Amino acid sequence: MQIGVCASVSVAKDVPRDGIDYVEEDVDSFLIPDESQALFAKQLRKHSAKSLPVRVAKGFLSGGLMCLGPDADIDRLLTYAERVFERAHAAGIGTIVFDSGRSRMLPRDFPKDLAMDQFVDLLQCFGTAAERYALMLVLKPLAPSECNFVNSHMEAAVCIKKADHPNVQLLIDLCRMAQNGESPRDIAHYGYMVQHVHVLNPMRSGAVSVEKIDFRPYMKALREVGYDAGLSIECDAESLKSTFPRNLSYIREQLTESGY
Repeated sequence: MQIGVCASVSVAKDVPRDGIDYVEEDVDSFLIPDESQALFAKQLRKHSAKSLPVRVAKGFLSGGLMCLGPDADIDRLLTYAERVFERAHAAGIGTIVFDSGRSRMLPRDFPKDLAMDQFVDLLQCFGTAAERYALMLVLKPLAPSECNFVNSHMEAAVCIKKADHPNVQLLIDLCRMAQNGESPRDIAHYGYMVQHVHVLNPMRSGAVSVEKIDFRPYMKALREVGYDAGLSIECDAESLKSTFPRNLSYIREQLTESGY
């Protein structure tokens, strides 16, 4: 399994090349979808000489683009998505992470069943656009503090199954699974959808390190369903310089003990 780091290319360059295989960048800062094509071309030239390849981008939608409720502007969303996918393809990126908690917020008093229909229709449209650029869009469950819609992997799997598009699949967040109390056995139900994995370096609060979480049951479940793509470690610039090396070693050990 290849291991990547969620960080800017400029920061990730300080990580030893033999430590990670790729970088997971940010859509807004790397693909700059709100900027001109000329500025994006300059951005690509600037980073072309960097040693680590950028294979994934997170932060699919900007906060001002609402997916749910009466204020959702489908045409605007699809125009934005098309630009993101086109630039991702040009940059050699193969996977876009659909996290974007602000964009996925369910408005107060808006019926959840209508929101589900709205979201599934949108996933289908995004999938069609992603397919044109040979991209995979992976849906990531988010914490309730980040978003009030699709907070568990099972909920995400239901959305993906309803959308039924080959270019819309699932991201598993190992920390989220553990913190939610989701069983590793659940992976058997939706493992065929998994196309990407995240794990937190330390908690953003700094209170809990991944070294206090045993990921092996989840990793073994992933191996049993045949998953062997990427695992990205989420971290900020500060933790990349401090706790990242220790946690990278810990994660590699657990992967090896899980049969990878």
